[in-house]
Amino acid sequence: MITRSEAIALSKIHFIPMPSDVYGVTAPTRSGRYVIAINSAMPPADQARTLEHELAHIMLDHFDDPRDIRTVEHEADELAAIWTA
Repeated sequence: MITRSEAIALSKIHFIPMPSDVYGVTAPTRSGRYVIAINSAMPPADQARTLEHELAHIMLDHFDDPRDIRTVEHEADELAAIWTA
């Protein structure tokens, strides 16, 4: 597992308006980096929690994870909670 600092260094983070039911998304790039989009319409505290959740996906290498999406999302929530507590 990579560290939180490494996940940040590998990421380009954008704050953009999104539908209210979308908090954030992360996509890997071909170069081994990541693009994170956070919903700019959310309050700052929610943006911070969402960013930590998205970084957790990177740290846990959830891309192409065959497990159930609920399991993966729960795992990211648990790790993100450490940083937002």
